[in-house]
This record gives sequence, C-alpha cells and structure tokens, in this order.
Amino acid sequence: MKKLFLTFFILLPMACISQTIEEGSMWFDGIAQYKAEVRLGGKIVYFYGGTPHEGGFEFTMERTPTGKYKLIPSRQAEETTPVGEFGWSVEHVVRDGINALVVRDAQNEVSHVLSITGLSCYENMEYDNTCIFLGTYSPNQVGFLGNGNEYIVDYKEFRAGEGEPLGPYTFVAEYEMPINVVKSSGKLWMLVPTVLGMNVYPAKQTDDDMYEKAGDAISVFWSDPSKGRFSIASERLLNTSILGHYNREALRLMRNEILARHGYVFQSEDLSDYFFKQSWYTPAASNDGIKLSAMEEINIGLIKAEESKPDYLRYEIMEDNF
Repeated sequence: MKKLFLTFFILLPMACISQTIEEGSMWFDGIAQYKAEVRLGGKIVYFYGGTPHEGGFEFTMERTPTGKYKLIPSRQAEETTPVGEFGWSVEHVVRDGINALVVRDAQNEVSHVLSITGLSCYENMEYDNTCIFLGTYSPNQVGFLGNGNEYIVDYKEFRAGEGEPLGPYTFVAEYEMPINVVKSSGKLWMLVPTVLGMNVYPAKQTDDDMYEKAGDAISVFWSDPSKGRFSIASERLLNTSILGHYNREALRLMRNEILARHGYVFQSEDLSDYFFKQSWYTPAASNDGIKLSAMEEINIGLIKAEESKPDYLRYEIMEDNF
C-alpha cells in the first residue's frame, strides 16, 4: 500500500466542566492502574498503583487557580512521574459521557490519557486487547474492503470462515499481563494488526513461558461496510498502549478517519481517494460545521502525538498483510 502524506487538523480548546476527583476512584492509562487519594479539599491528588505484574507506580497533581492541575513531585520526590514530567498540565475532562484525565506536555500536546474505571487493571488490559481486534474480516481483498467467507472477532468468540468457530477465546498472559495471543478450543493463535486487517498465526508457548509464531499467517482484511477500519477511535477513549500496536501509516488513517466519519472533505489527494472508496463515507458540503465530541478531540490529539514519536520510542507489532 502506498505511503500516505500527513494532513493536520487544528483542535479548538475544549470547554470542560470543573469537577472534583473522587476519593478512592480508579484510573487506567493503558498499562498501569491508579487509586486516587484526595487531600486538602481537592487541591492535591495523589495516585498510586501499578500493573498486574508490579506495583510502585505513583504521581501527584496540584490544582491550579484555573481549575486544571499540574504534575508535582510525589511522596518519594522522584525526578519524573509515570505519566509525564513535573510541571506538565492535567485537564480533568467530564463531558459527552467521558471522565478522563488528559496530560499535556510543555508544548500543550496530549501525552497520556487516564480513564476512570470500575474494572481491575488486568480486565482493562484484556478489554483493550479485545478492542484492537474486534470486527469483521475476509480472506479476500477487494479495494479497501473484503468479501467472501468472513472471520469475525467479537467479545465472546472468534469465528473463522465457514468452518467451526474457533472459540470462545481468552487472552493468554506474559508476566501476568494479557498479550495478543488467544487460546481457543485448546489451540493458541497470535493476532497481529495490519493497516488493512490482521494476520492470524498459529502460536506456541516457549520453554521460558513466552509465546511465538508457530506457522504461516492467515491474512484477513477488514470487510465491514458500515464502519471504517479504525472505528475504535470514534467508539472509545484511546491510550498510548493501544496506539503502540499501530505504525505511523495506520495512525494517520485512524486520526483522519475520525474526521471522515463527520464528512470532512480532504484536500490531500491520497486521503480523499482512500475515504471515497469507503461506502460509509459521505462528504459534507463544508468543513466549517463539523463538530467533534470531547472523546474524538482527545483521541485526535493523542494519535497525533503518537505519530510524532521517533521509531525507537514506539512499541509496534504491526505488520503488512501477506
């Protein structure tokens, strides 16, 4: 697939409702989960927690006169925090059905997003893994859409072609954290996202309790005509862990697909050609009236920041379709 050139979208400042962070509330950033301790009437909020594998994660916020927060040294006065550097700003966004902490760096770019949650850290990580692969796929590629026998990934089972369903499935874990390998009907499968769909590999457990590919990939292509390939970006708040599974080409398509869902008219020829081939895309008469939800604004900012990271700072398992 040819490389796509960058299109920018200017975000307007979000009008946010000033809210108090609740004592004991739980927050998840894609890797670690934190519990909030609220002090001094909400002026100071201390967060502590960790992953299913290890603890000791913490950061502290101080409320400013503007109603936003800034990161300050934690109890142990570490030089940096797990979600940024001291002095970075944090915005508590409660709007359009979301409740999130949006961390911004010194250039006011989105760095991390933490979502309030009622699930455990492991459950949140498993939910993130599931969302990356949810959808309908086909072994045949026609343009940007597939047709023919379908491969369906949903919350309960993974069904392949006209054969028997592979499962109910569960994600297996390394170091007590779920990874992109599922166990179904006694078999292991490794799922790897691609720009056009995903590659499904037979997998095996190694002697050191890790997992690796154990055969050739079944390459399948996104085939749901009602949704874009990256509809996840308009359905839930993202985080850096989810975005770390995608390469820059996919991230750019994901960011612009949010706009395309609202009918955004693209000046970039490659993006215009790509979205006009999607049956769900209907261009608007003008871009002036397009309004994004708070979730979409945050996701665009986070995706854009992820695109700008040097390759050596990005964890990436994405492949080309075979």
